Amino acid sequence: MRKAVRICVAIVALCVLAELASAGKKAPPAPTEETLLGPISCTITAKPVPKAAPAPQAPGAPPAAGPNGAPQTPGTNAPPPAVPQPITNVKDCLSSGGKVVILPDGFTATVEIENPTAMIGHEWNRVSVSGYRVGETFRVVSVRII
Repeated sequence: MRKAVRICVAIVALCVLAELASAGKKAPPAPTEETLLGPISCTITAKPVPKAAPAPQAPGAPPAAGPNGAPQTPGTNAPPPAVPQPITNVKDCLSSGGKVVILPDGFTATVEIENPTAMIGHEWNRVSVSGYRVGETFRVVSVRII
């Protein structure tokens, strides 16, 4: 009988020690699913357009003649800046260095989409997006146009 009691006490002691050891290692709570309603868009940070440097001239040389024969003023021989193509889909947005975002109803700031490929086919539409917040971004689980 003493042997059985010792075994039971040892088992209980091991269970208590195991519980104490795992108390500090609890799993973080599961994120709660949210639904955001709003239009899908793209944000691109504007890059400064570099200014063309004027062509160097020899000291005392007359100014170079322009296409109409008039002397050119420095900096006028630069080609016009390229007109950027409009962004029409998610792939264009990502290739331009932009971020796919949603502007949720009732919010004043946009929320970046963590997995933007989930938004393909829903560009510029008002959608209902279900998913989870991951830091400052939003991971999309499902999306539908509303």
